[in-house]
Amino acid sequence: MKSKVWLTVFLCCIYLTGGWGQTSPSTEGQAFLCSFMKNGYENNGEYLGQPLKCQIFASAKEANTTVTVSNPRTGYSVSQTIGTANSSVSFDIPKEHAYCTASGTALDRCLLISSGDKPISLYCANFAYQSFDAANVLPYDALTGDYIVQCIPSSSYSSSDSKTAFLICALRNSTKVEITPSCNTDNGWYAGQKYEITLHQFQCYMVCSNTYGIDGDLSGTIVHSTSCQKPIAVFNGDLITAIPKDNNSARDHIFEQAMPTAYWGKQFVLTGTNGNTLGDVIRVTALEDGTEFYLDNQPKTVQYNGQTMMALDKGQTGEFELPDNTPAAFFTANNNVAVYLYQKTGFAGGNGGDPSMVWISPIEQQVMDITFSTYAFYVSSGSKYHYVNIVCRTQDKNYIKLDNINIGSQFTAVPGNPLYSYARPLVTEGTHRLQCTQGDGFTAHVYGYGVPLGYAYMVGSSMKPGTFLVNGTDVKDLPADFAICENDPIVFINDSRYEYDSLQWIIDKISPLRRVYDTISDILEYDFAARGEGAGLYKVMRVIHAASSDCYDPDAPPDTTTMLLNVVPLYAMHDTITICPKGLPYTYHGQSIASAGSYTVPLKSRYGCDSTYYLQLSVQPLGDTMDITICERDSFFFVDRWLKDPGTYIDTVTAQYGCDSVLLLHLSVRDADTAMFVDICAGDSLLFGGDYLKTSGIYRDTVLSRWGCLAEVVLTLAVHEHYARHVDDYVCAENYYLAHGFKIPPYHTAGTYHDTLFLKTVYGCDSVISLTLQVPEVTVSIVASTSDFCDEGKVILAAFTPNTQIQWNTGDTVPEIEVTKSGTYIVTVSDYGCMAQDIEIIEKCPSVVVFPNAITPGKLDGINDSFFLANTDEVKTFEIAIYDRFGTMVFYSRDPYFRWDGKVKGKYVQGVYNYLVKYITHEGIDHKITGSLTVIR
Repeated sequence: MKSKVWLTVFLCCIYLTGGWGQTSPSTEGQAFLCSFMKNGYENNGEYLGQPLKCQIFASAKEANTTVTVSNPRTGYSVSQTIGTANSSVSFDIPKEHAYCTASGTALDRCLLISSGDKPISLYCANFAYQSFDAANVLPYDALTGDYIVQCIPSSSYSSSDSKTAFLICALRNSTKVEITPSCNTDNGWYAGQKYEITLHQFQCYMVCSNTYGIDGDLSGTIVHSTSCQKPIAVFNGDLITAIPKDNNSARDHIFEQAMPTAYWGKQFVLTGTNGNTLGDVIRVTALEDGTEFYLDNQPKTVQYNGQTMMALDKGQTGEFELPDNTPAAFFTANNNVAVYLYQKTGFAGGNGGDPSMVWISPIEQQVMDITFSTYAFYVSSGSKYHYVNIVCRTQDKNYIKLDNINIGSQFTAVPGNPLYSYARPLVTEGTHRLQCTQGDGFTAHVYGYGVPLGYAYMVGSSMKPGTFLVNGTDVKDLPADFAICENDPIVFINDSRYEYDSLQWIIDKISPLRRVYDTISDILEYDFAARGEGAGLYKVMRVIHAASSDCYDPDAPPDTTTMLLNVVPLYAMHDTITICPKGLPYTYHGQSIASAGSYTVPLKSRYGCDSTYYLQLSVQPLGDTMDITICERDSFFFVDRWLKDPGTYIDTVTAQYGCDSVLLLHLSVRDADTAMFVDICAGDSLLFGGDYLKTSGIYRDTVLSRWGCLAEVVLTLAVHEHYARHVDDYVCAENYYLAHGFKIPPYHTAGTYHDTLFLKTVYGCDSVISLTLQVPEVTVSIVASTSDFCDEGKVILAAFTPNTQIQWNTGDTVPEIEVTKSGTYIVTVSDYGCMAQDIEIIEKCPSVVVFPNAITPGKLDGINDSFFLANTDEVKTFEIAIYDRFGTMVFYSRDPYFRWDGKVKGKYVQGVYNYLVKYITHEGIDHKITGSLTVIR
């Protein structure tokens, strides 16, 4: 069976040229990927006329926002317009376009949701009768290629869907994804066994555990996209479970979109579920070995696989409970972690509440403005309730608005860290808007419950990948009037959450504006006094360039964090003062000075910085000397006359303090003719003397000199030509061409291109280059001679290609091969370093089971002594029941290796007996068969 790879022209334009542009990651955006995992209650309401529903909710702050939901692989597409600002629309998506039931198989079930150039917030919900949960959906430009899955061990009741699971959606064609499961999967992979899959654009892939409980916990599974520029979306949760796992009273499907590891954090405010009577479960997944935890600043242990742990290693998930009498707590870790809150089964007592899960954002991932929706879900009795839990800095609480109403009075300080406050207001059913009008913003999650349902999802996040520390303190926690003395050293430390190519510290002095320091280092120790920069207001920027993860866009703007730093002067003031003799004693900053000389007065500023005043005191002599320079056309007034000629002049005047002084004047006269030498490029011009000059030559003009004198300026202008050259080169069709200053997108055509390089000549003129580009044709397609593999037992696969270098994954290098086994066959062709592939999947032939139709028990002759399954290797799960002619069950087993010896209650019987068999093959196909058995005595 073969699956063809395709891509529409429209999607090429969007995804291969950057369609919606590059912005800082957040949960708002213009394009999203989404799909739905299997719901363990999917058939629960079919007989009541309440089938499973997959829903998309989009909310927008701008009016007239058109939202389109499509599956480009199936051709499904539908649009709605959000006509009013701060409102939403919902979509019911047919299951065949977005709902995944098969594990371990690439499916065409991934949705593309787009909103043009207007941002939206997107949420998805999975409905079944008595089952409901929701999740926030990330925009595609916030996706990366690195994830670690978190779920919760499923409850151990009798259901084949009691499993943990995760789902991967691909944004690009030929996306290769490495999966390292943390437990055995139901598609045959073992814990710790890394394997790779390839997904094409808008395909998805679901993985389920092969059992329930701790042994079936997929938490810690590593999912990594190895393809350059091919990010993925990951959703994780449980197909159906109760919380805790040994509670079988009420179960639900729970899921949430997994956050890329780049957005994990170290500091969190945990807020419990309002109306909770049982407490919540907190599960924490570590990103690094030796991760330790603190709750309200005290060391916190966690439970990991039934053991009490002080620390976790990478990928391990621990849990602890947040009691109902602890509405909020401050939680920290020494390394980055992912934190999810799980609501328990029946957590709200008589008000119901099936389990839900929700991502808890790190406290630094605040947003300023977001719209979100509560859900109209079914309750069998009683009322339903909706709440939103909000966390912000305490200093910002009076700037928080819910639906344009200030709710600052509803906030309470977090006991473990009063710098933060929280609120848990009740909200109505419908669309709402949260705002922070000034300050750092907020984090929030919304949830609802009734009898018997519940849901929860994160409202929104800025997904800032870290910040930097100033003398050990997070820059955002510094006081508004933070300052240092100019002789105090300061240390800046990068606290980013992801790998990067380079980190740059930039320090600019604001007045006068100039670049002070520019370096690349993780830690910057800076001493303003030692560097001779002095006091003033500085702008300090931490700039992280092009993260090295394959799934970051190198053209995206760098991650920049900025702070203003006030460097307070030491006030080393130097005063030179001259007085008459009768001005003694002289008072200087409270100190009485009796004679001329040098004096030092120590003081302290309001910032505690040392300040020193240095005084050079002189007693005025009987005479004074003046050195004056004027322009040759000007004059200088000396005592009682105007002077124009250079020379020395003497006069007597009454000086300050009534002292007679003899004045001695040295007068100089200055002219100011100036010569200028300027280079420009051909095609440019220079404004000089009111004219734009374009040719080389010598030009003259009369201007005011820097002395204020009229002067003749002689300009020597040189005009230089541009530099040009030609290059011949080639590139593979699917690759960017990024050489010689060109950036040509994939799937371009051969031809000649022209561009201006970033390089300049010594005179600053452009270097122009022309490129003749060749694109080798490299294609291949597998043609099968017959599809009747199961009847023939073999098939001929032929590679149709114009290229001669052929390589099959079987090791063959010929155009045709004969295969006799099921499996995946890949052919690769290459030419000029370019490659193309095609895939042929030969599926395994269906399995059947075989039983005897008669037995002769009791004879003990080794022939037909018992009733059993002849081919046990064909089944994965198995169940059989045998009934007598009155409908009474006389034998039952779930073991495929069973044997019935023809005894009922210890005695041999005879006659005709009926049996019912249910089994699932290794292909995941459910079977149900009945038959009859004759017992002969």
